[in-house]
Amino acid sequence: MNAKDLHPLMNNPFQLPGRWYRGNLHTHTTRSDGAWSPGQVAEWYAQHEYDFIAFTEHERVTDTEVIRSLSLGAHQTNGLLVLPGVELSVGHSHQGAPVHVVVVGDVTDLPAFNSLTLGQALAWGWQSGAFVFLAHPYWSGMSTEELAALDGVGAIESFNYASDLENHKGWATVYWDNMLARGKVTFGVATDDSHFHEADHGGGWVMVKAPELTPSAIIAALRAGHFYSSAGPLIHNIQLVDDRLYVETSPAIGIYWISSGCFGWHVHAPPGQTLTAADFYVPGGLEWIRIEVCDAQRRWAWSNPLFLGAS
Repeated sequence: MNAKDLHPLMNNPFQLPGRWYRGNLHTHTTRSDGAWSPGQVAEWYAQHEYDFIAFTEHERVTDTEVIRSLSLGAHQTNGLLVLPGVELSVGHSHQGAPVHVVVVGDVTDLPAFNSLTLGQALAWGWQSGAFVFLAHPYWSGMSTEELAALDGVGAIESFNYASDLENHKGWATVYWDNMLARGKVTFGVATDDSHFHEADHGGGWVMVKAPELTPSAIIAALRAGHFYSSAGPLIHNIQLVDDRLYVETSPAIGIYWISSGCFGWHVHAPPGQTLTAADFYVPGGLEWIRIEVCDAQRRWAWSNPLFLGAS
């Protein structure tokens, strides 16, 4: 799908019915290279006000039987929805670093270890009805040209908390904007990529707008881009009316809109103060815009792009 085919109301979750659910889409346990068992991981996220998580072990789908073993429900443990998933190794970047794809959903017929190219893995995941994103492109040493040459990316890990802790290569907004500037519909995902070897959990998540907390509803909302990502701040509302953009947030020191090239603007709070709203003029002719929010602790939140349908 081309960005020019979309309208902002089609992908603005703030104007849709439903409620917000908080989740982490990139989680490892002792079933791959994590330090905690599935039960310990689920308990931590349940206790820290998450509504759902996805187990995304390396080369191994955590099936529903494992999820059932955590509780009496098919997908619930202590009120936490647990989604199956997998993280696939799909070769190396031009710089020689590992490239990974994360697939969240009830996928079947898992390909053989290291048997797929990056493009094939992306296509397999989307065709399986799952939500798929390219993991940590900066950590993987990918170039923007390398990423832009791919079709069917759909979503990238725009912030990976564990990669940010490891070597400050968790941010990928430059990759994201480059994809959008080329007219490719791409969503941005913040995750923990938690392994529980250190404090690599609780630093990045998605807020998903869905009608209910069920696997099918959450996956459908993710695939449609009905979510935003955060490492701290909340985004309460985004509304575009003609050439005015209205944004409401939790207390912040800066609210930004961002588009291609040099297009974008900001509202900053006075020193020592915070703000909770911004009202922007948005010029005509833009194909997309997205929002970033920074709070006093220098934590960020990122909306998905609104596609404006400019010709």
